[in-house]
Amino acid sequence: FYSCVSLTYHTYDNAKYLGSANNPYFALVEANSKEITSCKINTNTKIISGGAFYSCEKLTSVTIPDSVKKLGSSAFSGCSALKQVNIGSGLRYIGSSCFSECDSLEELVIPGNVWEIDYRAFSYCDVLEKIVFEPGIAKIGYSALLECPKLKEVQLPATLQKISDNMIRNCTSLKTITIPRMVTHIGEHAFDGCKS
Repeated sequence: FYSCVSLTYHTYDNAKYLGSANNPYFALVEANSKEITSCKINTNTKIISGGAFYSCEKLTSVTIPDSVKKLGSSAFSGCSALKQVNIGSGLRYIGSSCFSECDSLEELVIPGNVWEIDYRAFSYCDVLEKIVFEPGIAKIGYSALLECPKLKEVQLPATLQKISDNMIRNCTSLKTITIPRMVTHIGEHAFDGCKS
């Protein structure tokens, strides 16, 4: 909806929404300002649009309510102060580069209700040390954890069947990973540059 200047948005806390008469908060479109430090997402929201919080460099935490089904591409990319992410039980899809370049995130748990994680979702997170993908996740896209230099531990879900190309490439501090029993394919350069 970039440059759609005639649209009428609904506002709630620090964000703008589009929807219908039945649910005016269906889609969170964008933050009110790049300067926000917090945002309480409406509990009727189904989608957080691509780029919604892109480069909100003062945002420190976010809770994704159970109502949200989809996080769009780059929804939280470049949120360099983001330290805490809580994901609700309704989320099914995490878009490409969704949390890339979140340089204050140290640990993440992705619950098993998420079915698909698109490419580069957590790439270039400079201080990320541990990420847990809980059982239930079926697909993790290529380069999902590309260039996370502090990453020491990755817990992959037992339900994963494929490790994508470049998935954990250049994670130079990685010490621990267990390949799930169901995995039948490991992509090209999946672990290149994992020196530890």
